[in-house]
Amino acid sequence: MYEINLLPEELRRSGRKLLNVKTPGVIFGTAFFVLLSFYLFLLVNSHFLETTLENVKREVESYEIKEKEVIREQELLENLKKKREEVKNVAQGRIFWSKFLIEIENALPQDVWIKSIEIGPENKLKMVGVSSSFERIGDFYVALKDVSLLKNVYLESVQERGKDESGKPVLEFTVTADIFP
Repeated sequence: MYEINLLPEELRRSGRKLLNVKTPGVIFGTAFFVLLSFYLFLLVNSHFLETTLENVKREVESYEIKEKEVIREQELLENLKKKREEVKNVAQGRIFWSKFLIEIENALPQDVWIKSIEIGPENKLKMVGVSSSFERIGDFYVALKDVSLLKNVYLESVQERGKDESGKPVLEFTVTADIFP
């Protein structure tokens, strides 16, 4: 095909073309290149995200194992705290009988003897003793109120049980009290 251009030189179109490809082909080629590039980008990015997701899953699993260990350790700690409290309560509730008996001995006036000491339910103390004098029994009762482990001290009864060899009356008394460690 021949082209004839009768326009003067200055008005004629330049004969040079930048590309020898038609415009729809250029657009199609560019769009195809962009789509192919985008597809490759998504492919690489999805592979990277898959790898990252697998790493996160491994980390989560390791944290779950560590969490279970921490929970187990916390339960062990709670059990130890409970046992410590039990031991503490037992130690606080412990009665030092030697100290108690020394205090009772120090409270005993002359001419007063203890026949029996019984500890009943709920730490109730019952003490039976003898003396030859009401005054000594009263002194013993007052002194028992100062014993550190005894609370609510009561003189329950005093009965005459006869006379001793010298002719003095033998008085049997009963004292009750609550023991508080």
